[in-house]
Amino acid sequence: MPEQLICEWIDPRGKVWDLTGGAEGVILAEGQEGLEASQHEHTFVRGESQWAGVSIRRAEPTLKIEVGGTLTGQEYYSLAEEWWSLANSPEKEGILRFTRPDGMVRELRARLNKTPETTWTYDPGAPFCESKDRVEAWILAGSTPYWEGAPQSTTFGIDIAQGDKKAAIPFFGPEGHGWPLYISQPEVTAGKGNAYLTNSGQGPMWVTWRLVGPMVNPHIGVGDSVLVYKGEIAAGEVVVITTRPGERTVIEEHTGDSRFSKVGGAYAPVPVGEKIRLVVSAEGMTSDSAIEVTGRPQYRRPF
Repeated sequence: MPEQLICEWIDPRGKVWDLTGGAEGVILAEGQEGLEASQHEHTFVRGESQWAGVSIRRAEPTLKIEVGGTLTGQEYYSLAEEWWSLANSPEKEGILRFTRPDGMVRELRARLNKTPETTWTYDPGAPFCESKDRVEAWILAGSTPYWEGAPQSTTFGIDIAQGDKKAAIPFFGPEGHGWPLYISQPEVTAGKGNAYLTNSGQGPMWVTWRLVGPMVNPHIGVGDSVLVYKGEIAAGEVVVITTRPGERTVIEEHTGDSRFSKVGGAYAPVPVGEKIRLVVSAEGMTSDSAIEVTGRPQYRRPF
């Protein structure tokens, strides 16, 4: 395992650029200064005498990169065009990823913030150019204040007692109506997943829920904050609920249809440094059903 950071850029197309080794032709230059922690700002009230809170500013890495190395002529022009026109975009997100020697990964979703404003006084593809002459500024605008750690994920399924995989029956029976009426069951067991999530990061951890049908009226949540999906999620349907502010959506995975109006309740993150109980229950689940929750710890530093 190398005793150094590995820096990669996953561009909007999905291509991975190794910026530590430079195998794709772009490499981090020496003298980096733009990888500090996300800046914070305090708020004071009552004549600046009482602290009221702190906000974390959006991350904006400013890096130095060397584009092209020893390439000359058309090879250089093609690489520079790909990097600045296809691998970077002010409209589309890429992912800046750092991997530590211990394997810990932190990622930042970002767009191109500013063009490098490089002024060429000569042909950059000429054979006499040295690699140091091709160092340019790479200025990114992060989508959030935080770098995201590795995902924590757990899955809950139907409570299968003693290996009996017969699905439980909803209150109104297998046809959804008529007599006899049955006792509805939550049909989810903590034994099929971890009933808690722990936020070991430095910012609030907003989770994503993935509800795999069939099920009826699932209740999901963090601590005392519970969301309710009103109605049925049919067999074969998958509903994904994203709770992060600014990106809050309820989408059926296969069709892309919005089901936001079906969800009500309280949205909440896993607070910093706390182990929080998850709320998970539903009716009408079968052995094909599942409730999955995923969260990523948030960090102010990239490594």
